[in-house]
Amino acid sequence: MNPFSFPVYIMGVIAVLIAINYIWLAITQKRNLFYFSFAAMSLLIAVYDFTSANLYESSSFSQGIFWQRYQLISLTLFSISFLWFIWLWGGFSFRFPFYFFITLYLLLLTGGLTFPEFGGFSLNRMQPVFIKIGFGYNHTIFESKPGVLFQLLFCLLLSGYLFVFYQIYRHKKNFHPDELHSLLIGMIFFFLAAMNDTFIGLGFYHFIYLMEYGYLALVIIMIYNMQKRFLRVFDQNEELRNHLEERVRMRTEELTDAMDELETINEKLIRTNLEMERIQRNADKDMRIAAHIQRQLLPSEFNSFSQWDLAVFFQPVSQFSRGSGVSGDFYDIYHKGDEFHGLALFDVSGHGISSSLITIMAKSIIFRNFSQHSRKKLDEVAKKINLELNQELRNVENFLSGILLRAESAGLEYINAGHPDILVRRSSGEVFCGLPSDEGNYGHILGVELLPGSFQAVSIPMQSNDMVLLFTDGLVEGKNSKGEEFGNEPLAEIFAQCGANSAQECLQSILASYRSFIGSSEQVDDITILILRKK
Repeated sequence: MNPFSFPVYIMGVIAVLIAINYIWLAITQKRNLFYFSFAAMSLLIAVYDFTSANLYESSSFSQGIFWQRYQLISLTLFSISFLWFIWLWGGFSFRFPFYFFITLYLLLLTGGLTFPEFGGFSLNRMQPVFIKIGFGYNHTIFESKPGVLFQLLFCLLLSGYLFVFYQIYRHKKNFHPDELHSLLIGMIFFFLAAMNDTFIGLGFYHFIYLMEYGYLALVIIMIYNMQKRFLRVFDQNEELRNHLEERVRMRTEELTDAMDELETINEKLIRTNLEMERIQRNADKDMRIAAHIQRQLLPSEFNSFSQWDLAVFFQPVSQFSRGSGVSGDFYDIYHKGDEFHGLALFDVSGHGISSSLITIMAKSIIFRNFSQHSRKKLDEVAKKINLELNQELRNVENFLSGILLRAESAGLEYINAGHPDILVRRSSGEVFCGLPSDEGNYGHILGVELLPGSFQAVSIPMQSNDMVLLFTDGLVEGKNSKGEEFGNEPLAEIFAQCGANSAQECLQSILASYRSFIGSSEQVDDITILILRKK
């Protein structure tokens, strides 16, 4: 072993030990890729050292070229791992330049190895290299001049190191100031060593290889930076220990102030909540009063009529769910003593207090026109009602739909204003709609100026035990837990089964079927039902 190869072997062993240490750090620490990259770089520089040492030991050109090739292979792979290591350390977001250099490295290396006569190391370009460094240390290295591809590779390797040096300086904000300065110094030594080996490889001059010593400079910088990091953490811990009591006191004061502020906010919230509860209680009280007044305005008790039997059911939605207690449905019964004259059933669009206020106003308008125009056809009465409602509801979005019915000597006369039609049941059990389905004209809703307000009066003969069913859409649109509606057809079937029962018994039969159908589901709309039976 000559004096040129011995220190190189020693450096290779040191690099292997360093690689083992960083592999262990990569396994046990969070920054595993960073440590893995440095371990890979250390292993490859060790291979480079061993191939360089064997090149020094070569005694023939064939041996020298063999180790010269593996020296360049290890140098190329080391350069790739070096780019990877710097990219991870600097946290660079761009990748293309690194991929560009790596791709060219591998292409030129593969080309030179595949075509040695043209691009690599060949026996046809043998040159003995005589090295003299003084102090009696002289040595001859048997190697080959590089071909074109390997010459380009040497130049590109040097360009890659320059690119890394430039990127470190350009993105210096990615590094801690202490780490940056030491890294730049280490990179200068590494670059000089790399430039030396590159120029030797290109045959510019003859000297010993120094890359392992440039790598040693990087190792020293890594150790230095790790020491600086440790010292920064130690200083921070020391400062924290020395000032812990003060920081705890300050933090406690901040938390106390925050607690006081939260307590003040909580007190305000409690007061606000109590005020809102008081307002809500007053609003609920006002709603209950409004609902009570509205129900008082609806006929609740009436004497039996001489020729007619009447049953009524009225249930606002709020009786089964949280609501206002007021209703958009309303009805009225027109009679004098036991003489039945007619009735009305209407539904105001929307819900809540606005709809309930309109019911009170509309009930008065309908009653007045029905009473004053008893000798006119109901379609004419409906037109007059509609004109008055249009005036009253000019700036209101609500409208009305409903049924207006009048008793005649031979039966009933009624008009439908955009409402679910009445059902008529004959004593024989036959059930049909009051308005023939082929005509399909239920009339227009009330209270909308843009609509023409045309209505059709229909006369229905009535015999003993014939019945008429009036209802709002809350009945047929009631849903069960599956989302299915009660519907018109089931209602007609139940109505057909009433037989010769009284109006009240027929009403109870319909309600029982409805409640059985919806089960535990909530009522979602007001329900009003009127059943009129001819005695």
